[in-house]
Amino acid sequence: MQSTTIQCSVATKKKLKGLKNHPEETMENLLVRLIQFFDEDDEISKEDIAEMKKSIDNIAKGKVKSLSEIRKKYSKK
Repeated sequence: MQSTTIQCSVATKKKLKGLKNHPEETMENLLVRLIQFFDEDDEISKEDIAEMKKSIDNIAKGKVKSLSEIRKKYSKK
């Protein structure tokens, strides 16, 4: 495999190291994993968009409950 060197700040390198799954994971594997996670081919479906719009509409209408309200309702007495 051909390889190359990339330049980044020490701070960026430190952040990248913090994203490793384990200390022995190579930078190559880490970068491939990050690229796959942010792959541009992943599109949001029309159904997902419709659900998001519905959720935003419910929030705007005040049709939401706080986490503490839900906990009260469903906690064992």
